[in-house]
Amino acid sequence: MVQGKDTVTESIELNSDKKKPASKLAAVLGIFLVLAILASAVLGTMLYDKNNRLIELEGAHSRLNDEYRQLNAELEKTQSDLDFYKSELSRAESSAAEAAKAHEEEVNSLNESIKALESRISEMQMIIDQHVAVPALAGNGAAHKCYLTFDDGPSDNTYKILDILKENQVKATFFVVGTSKLEYIKRIHEEGHAIGLHSDTHSYAAIYSSEEAFFNDLNSLAGKVEQIIGFRPDIIRFPGGSSNTISRKYQNGIMSKLTNSVTQMGLRYFDWNVDSGDAASNSVPARVIINNIKSGVSGKGDICILMHDSGSKRTTVEALPAIIDYLKSLGYIFDVLSQNSGVFQHNVLN
Repeated sequence: MVQGKDTVTESIELNSDKKKPASKLAAVLGIFLVLAILASAVLGTMLYDKNNRLIELEGAHSRLNDEYRQLNAELEKTQSDLDFYKSELSRAESSAAEAAKAHEEEVNSLNESIKALESRISEMQMIIDQHVAVPALAGNGAAHKCYLTFDDGPSDNTYKILDILKENQVKATFFVVGTSKLEYIKRIHEEGHAIGLHSDTHSYAAIYSSEEAFFNDLNSLAGKVEQIIGFRPDIIRFPGGSSNTISRKYQNGIMSKLTNSVTQMGLRYFDWNVDSGDAASNSVPARVIINNIKSGVSGKGDICILMHDSGSKRTTVEALPAIIDYLKSLGYIFDVLSQNSGVFQHNVLN
């Protein structure tokens, strides 16, 4: 009996061992199934999101296409407007050019007429001068003196002026500034003309800010001149003349102080009593300069004529021969300014 019981027990254990592998397989398959279901769910979700994103992109693309078409339409309209305005501008420019050309032709015609009239007036003036010119004589019968003066040089015009003066055997006075052509004063001095000091910088703002500033500038120029000709000139001309009022902008009363100071230092300052008017611009016509001097000398005895020697005063050079001829016809004797010359000084206004 005992032996039979053991046999049954062994048979049960054997069956139990055979069932264990099957259970494990089922469990594994179950896990794979769950994973497959999860993977399917995740993949479905991803596909759903991707599909939604694709729909969104298609919508955005459609909107961009709409905006592009709208902008393109606006661009075409703007281009059309621009072409229209360009066309209008071109027509306007063409009309303006035609009007300007017509105006220029009219101006040229008027200028030619003016030149013809001026030429005729000049001829008549010469005829009048030849018949009514009165010798410039002092009360004792001696001829009056004429002092030709040139400010703001030396320049490229200086040698031209010197050539004219030499040809006409006339002397003049040059009130010089510290230009790059300052070495030209050597010839001025050697040919017997007088040299006076004007200003090293000719800057009103600098030289009229104080007495010290003025004399610093003047001494600087005097030193440069001395190096070239061997001495310091003792005659000067204030920039703008002693009567200038622009100096008041930089210091009130400065000209009254300076005129007293230079006199106490033994310097003579000279203004003028005939103005050529060549300082009015860089291109004052020669005929105007000549007529200004003719008008200016009328009724005067000794005369001191203001002219300029800066590089832009080409018409002054052009006018000079006729000026000399006219003054000679009046009997004037040409001389240079010095400490012994007569007084040519304005009323000080500052």
